[in-house]
Amino acid sequence: MKKVGQIIGWAAVAQFLALIGFAATLAARGALTPGRLTAAAAALRGQVPAASQPASQPASRPAQQLPANEQNAREETADRIRRTELDRREREIMDQWELLRSSQVTLLRDREQFEQHRKEWESAMKRQSEERDLSGAQKELEYLSGIKAALAKEILRGKKEPDVVQLLLQMETRTGRKIIESCKTTEERLWIGRVLEQLRQRNDSQAEALTAGES
Repeated sequence: MKKVGQIIGWAAVAQFLALIGFAATLAARGALTPGRLTAAAAALRGQVPAASQPASQPASRPAQQLPANEQNAREETADRIRRTELDRREREIMDQWELLRSSQVTLLRDREQFEQHRKEWESAMKRQSEERDLSGAQKELEYLSGIKAALAKEILRGKKEPDVVQLLLQMETRTGRKIIESCKTTEERLWIGRVLEQLRQRNDSQAEALTAGES
């Protein structure tokens, strides 16, 4: 029993000497500071130090919650503003559409009026042109009837054949027959033959009347 106690004693001394050597090693390395010694002693006593909090990071405060009625009021106000803006834009779109439709109706009406005026103007110009042509043709017929047949023939030969046919259609039979009879040369007979052929295609009776009695 005595021997067992000696063994335990020697073991304790050896453990103490090892602890002293370990502490000396830590001190030589600069790892054994008063703060760490205090923490180690507290750990041996079963005390856990409170976690330190950096001074530069203050504890966050909980977010401030608005009362339910105030939150609802804000949401209703936001909804009302959105609805008002949507209504305003809808009215603007409807106004623009109505303006566009009105402009299209006005443009269509103006176009129809312009077409009507254009047709009336063209008809008036056509009537005036026909009246001038009729008046001119009448004066020309009077002139051809008042001159000698040979001169009238030369005047007619200077015109286009369709125009000569038109004059012969309106000319008195006696005057036209004299002009035809004045054609003596081969060239003149060929010319008046072509004219009379065109005249027969338009008015055969007038052509027969002009050539009646012709050998």
